[in-house]
Amino acid sequence: MRPGDRLANWAWKGLYPEDEAIYPKQIPIPLTPYPEMANFGSMRFAADAAYKDAGIEDPVRELDFAEVFAPYNGVELTLWEDMRFCKRGEGKTLIREGVVERGGELPTQLSGALTAQGHPVGATSIAMALHIFWQLREEIPKVYGKKASAIQLSGAERALIQGHGGTGCQGGVAIFGRD
Repeated sequence: MRPGDRLANWAWKGLYPEDEAIYPKQIPIPLTPYPEMANFGSMRFAADAAYKDAGIEDPVRELDFAEVFAPYNGVELTLWEDMRFCKRGEGKTLIREGVVERGGELPTQLSGALTAQGHPVGATSIAMALHIFWQLREEIPKVYGKKASAIQLSGAERALIQGHGGTGCQGGVAIFGRD
């Protein structure tokens, strides 16, 4: 998944035909149209495996919230695509339609994301996992104070956590459940 490995990795050829089909016709199709420089094929593969294990067919409808490892906004947009929250190229639509906003169908980054956590490299995923744990137990105001009640979801049952590092060289996706 390192940038130098992308676009010429024969192992991805034919794996995601829906993404090959939307490749611009005026540009010669590379050996592997997905993943491109902006996407993380390993994260899509990990998300698909996590969804299968959790019995999830439609993550936007079946998850209550998500925390993704996005040190900058562009990464967040492509991760939503890789997590199958939307089709490739439609990450911006999730914002425009309010899907990923607090109160939306699939709120993401309720923790404030990496910036709000100070992005403690090496411990970031632990902070994300703790936030999910506290959300599912409805303990956000207890942990962060009463003013944090605004980010506490009520009745959340399932959440997704996605993490990666080393420019996508390692990573994973897990589904947390309340029970």
